[in-house]
Amino acid sequence: MNNKKLEQKNKELTEQFQLVLEQNHYLQEQLFVLQRQMYGRKKENTPSVEGQTNLFDSDPFKEPEQTGQESQESIKVRSFRRKKSSGKKALSLAHLPSKHLHYCLEGEDCLCDACGSQLTEIGSTIVREEPLFIPAHIEKKLVHQHAYKCCACEKKSGSTPIKKARVPKPLLNNSFGSPTMVAQTIIEKYVKKVPAYRQENEWKTFGFPLDRQKITNWHLLATDYVLEPVYQLLKETLQKQEVLHADETTYTVLDVPKATTYYWLYTSGKSETHPIVLYQHELSRKHELPQKFLDRFTGYLHSDAYSAYGKISQVKNVYCWAHVRRKFHEAIGSQPQKYSTALMGERYCDLLFKEEKKMRHLSPVERQKQREQWIKPIVDEFFSWAANLHILPRSKLGEAVGYLLKYKEGLCTFLTDGRLETTNNRAERAVKELVIGRKNWLFSKSEKGAQASGIILSILRTAVENGLDPRKYLVYLFEQIPNLPSLTKTALAAYLPWNQTVQAYCRASY
Repeated sequence: MNNKKLEQKNKELTEQFQLVLEQNHYLQEQLFVLQRQMYGRKKENTPSVEGQTNLFDSDPFKEPEQTGQESQESIKVRSFRRKKSSGKKALSLAHLPSKHLHYCLEGEDCLCDACGSQLTEIGSTIVREEPLFIPAHIEKKLVHQHAYKCCACEKKSGSTPIKKARVPKPLLNNSFGSPTMVAQTIIEKYVKKVPAYRQENEWKTFGFPLDRQKITNWHLLATDYVLEPVYQLLKETLQKQEVLHADETTYTVLDVPKATTYYWLYTSGKSETHPIVLYQHELSRKHELPQKFLDRFTGYLHSDAYSAYGKISQVKNVYCWAHVRRKFHEAIGSQPQKYSTALMGERYCDLLFKEEKKMRHLSPVERQKQREQWIKPIVDEFFSWAANLHILPRSKLGEAVGYLLKYKEGLCTFLTDGRLETTNNRAERAVKELVIGRKNWLFSKSEKGAQASGIILSILRTAVENGLDPRKYLVYLFEQIPNLPSLTKTALAAYLPWNQTVQAYCRASY
């Protein structure tokens, strides 16, 4: 009886000891992750381990053996010397307008030093070319409306009706907010990331004092009158496309009960003819929000496997292999790298990306065939390898493997259609545009301001994706749309970024 109790006690102690070891391993991993986030490199490069051969890319046995007895003559030493680029400076200045400066001899300087006779000019030489920067300035535009009368009617009846020339409507009534001024303040904030309060000093240098309240008010009014109808039409067009990407990020709005809000991003797939990027500001991260926004979308949706996207019943989810690789990368370091299982998982992802890169120029149909032949075996082997691992579920490696196996179906969806991508990087790059701006202007005061910022960013990013100059496009919209008789879908369709007339007026020259 005593032996049985002793065995039971030993078993309990062993289990407790094992639990303590697991907890210790878990805490060490958390400490390592925090230290790397604070002090380590942010790039997710695969670490190279001295003495370890590459698992996939090279075969060391195919290299010729080095015996150490080779003659010095047979060893060729490469010397690298950067080639001098000829004509690069002249080529970069060739497209600029020219301003000639002539330096001539005058007065006594134009007399011969030997005999004192007058010198005769025999020609000139361009000794250098350099760029000339001309600071921006503000001019005043006076709009004249001409009036006309009929002299014949005046002679006959003594009175005549007055007929005036048609004058285009302004963007904002009784305001200095002209199309070019409002467009420039938007470019400064949303393209150059200069907040309104920092623009005040710059406008003073132009001789035109402009305060932050006026700038913000211009943005709100221009969004309501011009940009918001275009945004809604872009949203309808986006839902008719077949491949989309989605992501979300946090934001701060001061005048809401819960200061932390969210921007949801939706963008067209790479294969779509008309690229669209939309930012939608919402007060929460609830799963009903993307379902409401994409209520008429029935195609493929790339995402990071956030559960809200998985609850949209009418879409086919495509999950991101970059997130898989990131989780395996985070697990590296908690194990000896030379024998790291996490490193093996990361290199499976690297091999997948390497093979996918070779197919980027293929048509969707051909890409799907090549994926079936070359990439599907890699994916199948990766999942088989991961399923047979025995690891601690709560460890970083356990999380990476668990993520991989849990979302297997969505991760394999890209194999079914050549238009799909292996990652959701397209959406993450678009989100970064907002994140960089957020670091500068920090927050929005009101929910309406946050919604206006999302609409403005959507118009700008969609313009860039379609090859337009965002400044030219904004000015074009601000000049044309206020003069439309009605903002119908048919009328607004002529001002979408891919319209031929818009492309002719607003195409980027860089």
